[in-house]
Amino acid sequence: MLALKKILLGCLAVFLLFMIYAVHAGVAVVQVKAPDTRLWIPIPIALAQLAGNFIEVPLSKQEEFRQFLQYREPLKEVLNQLLVMPDSDLVEVRKAGEYVLVYKRGNYLLMDAYDRGEQVKVRVPIQTLGRLLVALSKPAPDLGDLIASLDLHGDLVYVKTRREEVRVSVW
Repeated sequence: MLALKKILLGCLAVFLLFMIYAVHAGVAVVQVKAPDTRLWIPIPIALAQLAGNFIEVPLSKQEEFRQFLQYREPLKEVLNQLLVMPDSDLVEVRKAGEYVLVYKRGNYLLMDAYDRGEQVKVRVPIQTLGRLLVALSKPAPDLGDLIASLDLHGDLVYVKTRREEVRVSVW
């Protein structure tokens, strides 16, 4: 009976340590609102990273991606310069019924796009883009490497159409 108690206490301790680690690593929340659907899915980032270590991202086999990686060093320099430059609008495109704005505010790179009632907002820390570039530079990156490079807080992606709304947040 005493051995069973020790085993159960050991399992409880391991479970509590994992829960503390999961809370410390953060939680990604995916929200979907549509006329007939309401989803709210919390995903522990630690669990996603662990599972992602077994999923290889086959980007290195694509010619376009190999060409993209040739510009690794200039991209790193651009990201370093973005960190020290003042807040500003980088790209703005206006056409009939369409609007795209890419801008820097604080340590974030943001993109807003509007197209006839549809709206997309993306907000990513510039340091996260640098870590993502390093993770993608590995010979065979896996999904766990990409998830580990994320250090986000708040809304990451927000998409709103006439019928649905999708929000991905990390807390």
